[in-house]
Amino acid sequence: MARGHGWIGTGNSPEDLVAHLAGLKRAADEVDRPARLGRLEITFMQLDPVTVDAESARRCAALGVDRLLVYPLPLENPADVLAYLEAHARLPR
Repeated sequence: MARGHGWIGTGNSPEDLVAHLAGLKRAADEVDRPARLGRLEITFMQLDPVTVDAESARRCAALGVDRLLVYPLPLENPADVLAYLEAHARLPR
């Protein structure tokens, strides 16, 4: 927090992100962060990839997420991975 440029977190939903962000806020209130580092960039990955939809992507963006990681685990068939990624390529940016 005091020296990093970003934070990467995981959770099952944007609601989990809310709790993480509250923890980051508490840490920011307790630790001096040099202004030269700029704003802490937020990256979040939903652990339940089935629930990553346009609504949850918009919610994460509204909460301040800079990057929403969409990862198709535990898919093992390459065709399933490709279909998953193609479907999620249309998420709001």
